[in-house]
Amino acid sequence: MHIMWLLVHPLLILNLLKGSFGKSLNLIGKHKKTTLIPYHTIQTPKLQQCFSICHYSKKCRVMETTQTNSFNCKFFDVTLQASDITGPDLNTNIYAETRNCQDLYNIGVRASGDYHLNLFGDGYEYLLFCHFDADGGWIVIQRHIDNEFSFHRQWDVYKEGFGDSKGSFWLGLELIHKITRDQSQQVKIEALSFSGDSAMAKYGAFSVASEDKNYLLSVDGFDAIASNNMDILKYSIGMEFSTLERDNDNYEHNCANGWNSRGGWWYDTCGDFMPNAQWYPEEQAYKPVGDGWKGMRYGPITESWTLKSTLILIKPKDN
Repeated sequence: MHIMWLLVHPLLILNLLKGSFGKSLNLIGKHKKTTLIPYHTIQTPKLQQCFSICHYSKKCRVMETTQTNSFNCKFFDVTLQASDITGPDLNTNIYAETRNCQDLYNIGVRASGDYHLNLFGDGYEYLLFCHFDADGGWIVIQRHIDNEFSFHRQWDVYKEGFGDSKGSFWLGLELIHKITRDQSQQVKIEALSFSGDSAMAKYGAFSVASEDKNYLLSVDGFDAIASNNMDILKYSIGMEFSTLERDNDNYEHNCANGWNSRGGWWYDTCGDFMPNAQWYPEEQAYKPVGDGWKGMRYGPITESWTLKSTLILIKPKDN
Protein backbone atom coordinates (compact mmCIF):
# COMPACT_ATOMS: atom_id res chain seq x y z
CA MET A 1 0.00 0.00 0.00
CA HIS A 2 1.56 3.29 -1.12
CA ILE A 3 0.40 6.33 0.83
CA MET A 4 1.41 9.91 0.20
CA TRP A 5 0.83 11.86 3.41
CA LEU A 6 0.83 15.63 3.64
CA LEU A 7 1.14 15.41 7.44
CA VAL A 8 3.35 12.41 8.15
CA HIS A 9 5.90 10.31 6.31
CA PRO A 10 4.55 6.98 5.00
CA LEU A 11 7.15 5.01 6.96
CA LEU A 12 5.47 6.16 10.17
CA ILE A 13 2.26 4.28 9.46
CA LEU A 14 1.90 1.48 11.97
CA ASN A 15 -0.87 -1.08 12.16
CA LEU A 16 -1.55 -2.11 15.73
CA LEU A 17 -3.73 -4.71 17.38
CA LYS A 18 -5.35 -6.21 14.30
CA GLY A 19 -7.89 -8.85 15.09
CA SER A 20 -11.30 -10.33 14.49
CA PHE A 21 -12.77 -7.98 17.05
CA GLY A 22 -11.89 -4.33 17.48
CA LYS A 23 -10.02 -2.12 15.08
CA SER A 24 -6.69 -1.31 13.47
CA LEU A 25 -4.99 1.85 14.66
CA ASN A 26 -2.54 3.78 12.48
CA LEU A 27 0.16 6.14 13.67
CA ILE A 28 -1.11 9.34 12.07
CA GLY A 29 0.94 12.01 13.84
CA LYS A 30 4.35 11.21 15.35
CA HIS A 31 5.35 13.93 17.83
CA LYS A 32 2.01 15.64 17.15
CA LYS A 33 -1.01 16.42 19.33
CA THR A 34 -4.67 17.14 18.67
CA THR A 35 -6.97 20.01 19.58
CA LEU A 36 -9.96 17.68 19.95
CA ILE A 37 -11.84 17.33 23.23
CA PRO A 38 -11.60 13.76 24.61
CA TYR A 39 -14.55 11.77 25.91
CA HIS A 40 -12.23 9.79 28.22
CA THR A 41 -8.69 10.00 29.61
CA ILE A 42 -6.50 7.65 31.65
CA GLN A 43 -3.01 7.65 33.15
CA THR A 44 -1.21 4.32 33.18
CA PRO A 45 2.33 2.89 33.36
CA LYS A 46 1.55 0.59 30.41
CA LEU A 47 0.93 1.94 26.91
CA GLN A 48 -0.66 -1.36 25.93
CA GLN A 49 -3.59 -0.60 28.23
CA CYS A 50 -4.41 2.51 26.18
CA PHE A 51 -4.36 0.58 22.92
CA SER A 52 -6.56 -2.15 24.41
CA ILE A 53 -9.17 0.38 25.54
CA CYS A 54 -9.40 2.04 22.12
CA HIS A 55 -9.11 -1.21 20.22
CA TYR A 56 -12.12 -2.81 21.86
CA SER A 57 -14.29 0.31 22.18
CA LYS A 58 -16.69 0.97 19.30
CA LYS A 59 -16.76 4.62 20.40
CA CYS A 60 -13.03 5.26 20.05
CA ARG A 61 -11.90 6.64 16.68
CA VAL A 62 -8.77 8.58 17.70
CA MET A 63 -6.25 8.21 20.53
CA GLU A 64 -3.52 10.56 21.74
CA THR A 65 -0.69 9.29 23.96
CA THR A 66 1.76 11.45 25.92
CA GLN A 67 4.72 9.85 27.69
CA THR A 68 6.20 11.40 30.83
CA ASN A 69 6.82 9.26 33.92
CA SER A 70 3.78 7.31 32.78
CA PHE A 71 1.41 7.43 29.80
CA ASN A 72 -1.41 9.96 29.65
CA CYS A 73 -3.93 8.74 27.05
CA LYS A 74 -6.88 10.61 25.60
CA PHE A 75 -9.70 9.01 23.61
CA PHE A 76 -11.89 10.72 20.99
CA ASP A 77 -15.13 9.65 19.30
CA VAL A 78 -14.93 11.90 16.24
CA THR A 79 -13.26 11.67 12.84
CA LEU A 80 -9.83 13.29 12.76
CA GLN A 81 -9.31 16.27 10.45
CA ALA A 82 -5.96 17.68 9.31
CA SER A 83 -6.88 20.95 11.02
CA ASP A 84 -7.16 19.07 14.36
CA ILE A 85 -3.45 18.23 14.40
CA THR A 86 -0.83 20.54 15.93
CA GLY A 87 2.75 20.22 17.04
CA PRO A 88 5.53 19.42 17.34
CA ASP A 89 5.36 17.74 20.73
CA LEU A 90 8.20 15.25 21.19
CA ASN A 91 6.41 13.19 23.83
CA THR A 92 3.05 12.86 22.06
CA ASN A 93 1.68 10.67 19.26
CA ILE A 94 -1.73 10.45 17.57
CA TYR A 95 -3.30 7.18 16.44
CA ALA A 96 -6.51 6.80 14.46
CA GLU A 97 -8.51 4.25 12.52
CA THR A 98 -9.43 4.76 8.88
CA ARG A 99 -12.83 3.38 7.95
CA ASN A 100 -13.27 4.97 4.53
CA CYS A 101 -11.50 7.03 1.89
CA GLN A 102 -12.88 10.26 3.34
CA ASP A 103 -11.08 9.49 6.62
CA LEU A 104 -7.83 9.32 4.64
CA TYR A 105 -8.66 12.56 2.83
CA ASN A 106 -9.33 14.28 6.16
CA ILE A 107 -5.80 13.57 7.38
CA GLY A 108 -4.09 14.69 4.19
CA VAL A 109 -3.95 11.70 1.81
CA ARG A 110 -4.26 12.73 -1.84
CA ALA A 111 -2.73 9.82 -3.79
CA SER A 112 -5.46 7.69 -5.41
CA GLY A 113 -4.87 3.96 -5.12
CA ASP A 114 -5.56 0.79 -3.13
CA TYR A 115 -5.89 1.17 0.66
CA HIS A 116 -6.76 -1.18 3.51
CA LEU A 117 -9.91 0.15 5.19
CA ASN A 118 -11.59 -1.02 8.39
CA LEU A 119 -15.00 -0.29 6.87
CA PHE A 120 -17.23 -1.44 9.70
CA GLY A 121 -15.00 -0.89 12.74
CA ASP A 122 -14.72 -4.63 13.41
CA GLY A 123 -11.02 -5.08 12.69
CA TYR A 124 -11.53 -6.72 9.28
CA GLU A 125 -9.77 -4.72 6.58
CA TYR A 126 -10.94 -4.49 2.97
CA LEU A 127 -8.53 -3.59 0.18
CA LEU A 128 -10.39 -0.91 -1.78
CA PHE A 129 -9.48 1.69 -4.39
CA CYS A 130 -9.74 5.26 -3.10
CA HIS A 131 -10.21 8.11 -5.57
CA PHE A 132 -9.26 11.57 -4.31
CA ASP A 133 -10.42 14.80 -5.91
CA ALA A 134 -11.54 18.28 -4.90
CA ASP A 135 -14.75 16.83 -3.41
CA GLY A 136 -12.96 14.48 -1.01
CA GLY A 137 -12.12 10.79 -0.74
CA TRP A 138 -14.31 8.29 -2.57
CA ILE A 139 -14.60 4.50 -2.72
CA VAL A 140 -14.69 3.41 -6.37
CA ILE A 141 -17.56 0.95 -6.88
CA GLN A 142 -17.40 0.81 -10.70
CA ARG A 143 -14.85 1.71 -13.35
CA HIS A 144 -15.16 0.71 -17.02
CA ILE A 145 -12.25 1.83 -19.18
CA ASP A 146 -11.42 -1.13 -21.44
CA ASN A 147 -12.50 -4.63 -22.47
CA GLU A 148 -10.02 -6.43 -20.23
CA PHE A 149 -12.98 -7.86 -18.28
CA SER A 150 -16.41 -8.63 -19.65
CA PHE A 151 -19.31 -7.04 -17.75
CA HIS A 152 -21.73 -9.50 -19.35
CA ARG A 153 -21.87 -11.55 -16.16
CA GLN A 154 -24.29 -13.58 -14.08
CA TRP A 155 -25.93 -12.62 -10.81
CA ASP A 156 -23.47 -14.26 -8.43
CA VAL A 157 -20.50 -12.57 -10.12
CA TYR A 158 -22.09 -9.13 -9.80
CA LYS A 159 -22.91 -9.99 -6.20
CA GLU A 160 -19.28 -10.77 -5.29
CA GLY A 161 -17.52 -8.34 -7.65
CA PHE A 162 -14.92 -8.79 -10.40
CA GLY A 163 -12.13 -7.12 -12.32
CA ASP A 164 -8.97 -5.19 -11.44
CA SER A 165 -9.29 -2.34 -8.94
CA LYS A 166 -6.80 -0.27 -10.93
CA GLY A 167 -8.59 -0.95 -14.23
CA SER A 168 -12.11 -2.02 -15.13
CA PHE A 169 -13.99 -3.54 -12.22
CA TRP A 170 -17.22 -3.88 -10.26
CA LEU A 171 -16.94 -3.77 -6.46
CA GLY A 172 -19.75 -6.22 -5.73
CA LEU A 173 -23.41 -5.70 -4.87
CA GLU A 174 -23.20 -7.35 -1.46
CA LEU A 175 -20.39 -5.11 -0.24
CA ILE A 176 -22.02 -2.02 -1.74
CA HIS A 177 -25.19 -2.96 0.16
CA LYS A 178 -23.28 -3.37 3.44
CA ILE A 179 -21.43 -0.06 3.04
CA THR A 180 -24.61 1.88 2.32
CA ARG A 181 -26.45 0.10 5.15
CA ASP A 182 -23.71 0.83 7.68
CA GLN A 183 -23.42 4.55 6.91
CA SER A 184 -25.40 6.96 4.73
CA GLN A 185 -23.60 7.55 1.43
CA GLN A 186 -23.57 10.02 -1.44
CA VAL A 187 -22.67 9.11 -4.99
CA LYS A 188 -20.94 10.71 -7.98
CA ILE A 189 -21.00 9.34 -11.54
CA GLU A 190 -18.62 10.43 -14.28
CA ALA A 191 -18.95 9.46 -17.95
CA LEU A 192 -16.71 10.36 -20.90
CA SER A 193 -17.52 9.75 -24.57
CA PHE A 194 -15.04 9.13 -27.37
CA SER A 195 -16.53 12.27 -28.94
CA GLY A 196 -14.90 14.26 -26.13
CA ASP A 197 -18.22 15.05 -24.43
CA SER A 198 -18.55 14.32 -20.72
CA ALA A 199 -21.19 14.15 -18.01
CA MET A 200 -21.09 14.18 -14.22
CA ALA A 201 -23.92 13.70 -11.74
CA LYS A 202 -23.94 14.01 -7.95
CA TYR A 203 -26.62 12.77 -5.55
CA GLY A 204 -26.75 13.41 -1.81
CA ALA A 205 -28.18 10.00 -0.90
CA PHE A 206 -27.40 6.56 -2.32
CA SER A 207 -28.21 3.11 -0.96
CA VAL A 208 -28.56 -0.46 -2.20
CA ALA A 209 -30.96 -2.88 -0.48
CA SER A 210 -30.22 -6.49 0.41
CA GLU A 211 -30.20 -9.45 -1.97
CA ASP A 212 -33.69 -10.56 -0.90
CA LYS A 213 -34.88 -7.25 -2.40
CA ASN A 214 -32.77 -7.82 -5.52
CA TYR A 215 -30.39 -5.03 -4.47
CA LEU A 216 -33.00 -2.35 -5.11
CA LEU A 217 -31.46 1.08 -5.72
CA SER A 218 -32.50 4.17 -3.74
CA VAL A 219 -31.16 7.57 -4.79
CA ASP A 220 -32.13 11.08 -3.74
CA GLY A 221 -30.79 14.60 -3.50
CA PHE A 222 -29.84 15.21 -7.13
CA ASP A 223 -27.52 18.23 -7.34
CA ALA A 224 -28.77 19.74 -10.61
CA ILE A 225 -26.42 22.72 -10.53
CA ALA A 226 -23.20 20.78 -9.91
CA SER A 227 -24.36 18.14 -12.40
CA ASN A 228 -25.30 20.61 -15.14
CA ASN A 229 -28.78 19.00 -15.12
CA MET A 230 -27.31 15.64 -16.20
CA ASP A 231 -29.58 13.36 -14.15
CA ILE A 232 -27.74 10.18 -15.07
CA LEU A 233 -29.56 7.87 -12.64
CA LYS A 234 -33.11 9.10 -13.25
CA TYR A 235 -34.20 5.85 -14.94
CA SER A 236 -32.50 3.66 -12.32
CA ILE A 237 -34.03 5.05 -9.12
CA GLY A 238 -36.24 2.52 -7.37
CA MET A 239 -35.21 -0.31 -9.69
CA GLU A 240 -33.99 -3.78 -8.82
CA PHE A 241 -30.75 -5.09 -10.27
CA SER A 242 -30.82 -7.23 -13.43
CA THR A 243 -28.22 -9.54 -14.93
CA LEU A 244 -28.18 -11.71 -18.02
CA GLU A 245 -30.12 -14.53 -16.28
CA ARG A 246 -32.09 -12.45 -13.72
CA ASP A 247 -34.64 -10.11 -15.35
CA ASN A 248 -35.92 -7.54 -12.82
CA ASP A 249 -36.53 -4.59 -15.15
CA ASN A 250 -39.83 -3.16 -16.47
CA TYR A 251 -39.21 -3.93 -20.15
CA GLU A 252 -40.78 -6.80 -22.10
CA HIS A 253 -37.30 -8.25 -22.68
CA ASN A 254 -34.28 -8.46 -20.37
CA CYS A 255 -32.31 -5.22 -20.73
CA ALA A 256 -29.21 -6.88 -19.27
CA ASN A 257 -29.13 -9.56 -21.96
CA GLY A 258 -29.69 -9.77 -25.68
CA TRP A 259 -27.97 -8.63 -28.84
CA ASN A 260 -26.18 -5.60 -27.42
CA SER A 261 -24.90 -7.14 -24.13
CA ARG A 262 -25.76 -4.21 -21.90
CA GLY A 263 -24.44 -5.93 -18.76
CA GLY A 264 -25.90 -5.92 -15.26
CA TRP A 265 -27.54 -2.73 -14.03
CA TRP A 266 -30.59 -1.13 -12.41
CA TYR A 267 -32.74 -0.95 -15.55
CA ASP A 268 -36.30 0.38 -15.89
CA THR A 269 -37.26 0.06 -19.56
CA CYS A 270 -33.55 -0.06 -20.33
CA GLY A 271 -33.07 3.72 -20.00
CA ASP A 272 -30.27 5.81 -21.45
CA PHE A 273 -27.32 4.98 -19.15
CA MET A 274 -25.52 1.69 -19.80
CA PRO A 275 -22.15 1.81 -18.01
CA ASN A 276 -21.68 -1.97 -17.99
CA ALA A 277 -22.43 -2.61 -21.67
CA GLN A 278 -19.79 -3.67 -24.20
CA TRP A 279 -16.72 -1.39 -24.27
CA TYR A 280 -15.40 -0.59 -27.75
CA PRO A 281 -11.97 0.84 -28.64
CA GLU A 282 -11.90 4.23 -30.32
CA GLU A 283 -11.59 2.82 -33.84
CA GLN A 284 -14.89 0.98 -33.29
CA ALA A 285 -16.64 3.58 -31.13
CA TYR A 286 -18.49 5.47 -33.86
CA LYS A 287 -21.92 3.89 -33.58
CA PRO A 288 -24.82 6.26 -34.29
CA VAL A 289 -28.00 5.57 -32.33
CA GLY A 290 -29.61 4.24 -35.50
CA ASP A 291 -26.93 1.57 -35.53
CA GLY A 292 -28.76 -0.25 -32.76
CA TRP A 293 -27.77 1.59 -29.54
CA LYS A 294 -24.79 -0.71 -29.10
CA GLY A 295 -22.07 -0.35 -26.49
CA MET A 296 -21.66 1.74 -23.36
CA ARG A 297 -23.99 4.71 -23.52
CA TYR A 298 -25.32 7.79 -21.82
CA GLY A 299 -27.94 9.26 -24.15
CA PRO A 300 -27.15 13.01 -23.96
CA ILE A 301 -23.47 12.54 -24.86
CA THR A 302 -23.43 9.37 -26.99
CA GLU A 303 -25.67 10.11 -29.95
CA SER A 304 -22.95 8.95 -32.33
CA TRP A 305 -20.09 7.65 -30.17
CA THR A 306 -19.96 5.09 -27.37
CA LEU A 307 -18.55 5.89 -23.96
CA LYS A 308 -14.80 5.84 -23.40
CA SER A 309 -15.07 5.46 -19.63
CA THR A 310 -17.38 5.47 -16.63
CA LEU A 311 -16.58 5.93 -12.95
CA ILE A 312 -18.98 5.52 -10.02
CA LEU A 313 -17.90 6.74 -6.58
CA ILE A 314 -19.39 6.77 -3.08
CA LYS A 315 -18.44 8.41 0.19
CA PRO A 316 -20.21 9.18 3.48
CA LYS A 317 -22.79 11.95 3.35
CA ASP A 318 -21.53 15.37 4.36
CA ASN A 319 -22.43 16.35 7.89
